[in-house]
Amino acid sequence: MLIRPRPHCQKGMTLIELMTTLSIVSILAAVATPSFTGFLRNTEVRGSSESMLQGLQFARTEAIRRNRQVCFDWSGTGTGWVVSNGCLNAPGSIPAAQIIQSQPNREGSIASVVAMLPASSQRVTFNGYGRVVPNIVGGGSITQIDITSTAARMQRRILVSAGDSSGRVFVCDPAAAANTQMSCS
Repeated sequence: MLIRPRPHCQKGMTLIELMTTLSIVSILAAVATPSFTGFLRNTEVRGSSESMLQGLQFARTEAIRRNRQVCFDWSGTGTGWVVSNGCLNAPGSIPAAQIIQSQPNREGSIASVVAMLPASSQRVTFNGYGRVVPNIVGGGSITQIDITSTAARMQRRILVSAGDSSGRVFVCDPAAAANTQMSCS
């Protein structure tokens, strides 16, 4: 009886196969990283704008629900805000008992820049009908909020309809073509 030698079974990978696989994976990662970073920055801007929009809509809803004036105060930096019924107090000096809801700066994006129009405004006051009324304290009412990424070319704009007193609040894209759903015009 002859014993045949077993054919050599390869276990694992050769060094050349391993190096080829690693180089292909590293090339794919290098190509995908810039687009993924842009995606993250765009997501941060969208998240920041949704946070501010949610605060404004909450303030308007609370004013209607309570049938009294409710204020949305911007923190002055970042995406932090406070909704309160302390409209007689200056922004930033509202007693804790009058705060209905607040959002700290750290909840928004670090890479987002927030700008208000008019530039000195920090407050919007809604009356019991959900309409924008002049602020008793704190300057002119916020009519526009621009949120821009410091690293990407993404921008969102929040508009507060104060001219027709409707109090309508919505998000738009200033770069969108006219007559599209996200257009600001």
